[in-house]
Amino acid sequence: MSRILVDTNILIYLFEDDSVFGSRSRQLFENMNLRNDTVVVSSMSVGELLVKPKKDANSAVVAHYLEFFQSGLVEVVDFNVSCSETFSDLRAQFAIKSPDAIQLSCAKEARCDFMVTNDLRLSGIFLPGLPIVLSLGTSPI
Repeated sequence: MSRILVDTNILIYLFEDDSVFGSRSRQLFENMNLRNDTVVVSSMSVGELLVKPKKDANSAVVAHYLEFFQSGLVEVVDFNVSCSETFSDLRAQFAIKSPDAIQLSCAKEARCDFMVTNDLRLSGIFLPGLPIVLSLGTSPI
């Protein structure tokens, strides 16, 4: 049983049934469920996921996504003052983009053991308390 932050890209693959990564994302969620893992997402991921259906004026999909995030199936962690300190450490020490630093900061705040992403650039980043970053393609989960 682990605490696992799932990056936005994994959620997009899952919800939009991506032709390349959709099935692997579904398998990841099924495996996390079987293992009784706690699935964590950042509030930023919720916002990012809502962009496309809002652009498309698809209120049914927006409602579906919001229902999922409010269902208790996942834990949503907010970016707060504690996260901002980790965020600034990451941005000062590593050449990563702000969204990536937000995700890692939220994962640390939520005391995640792992973060699953499809962004291979994040795998070499280490600060005390950060989760182990796993790639969707090679994740043992």
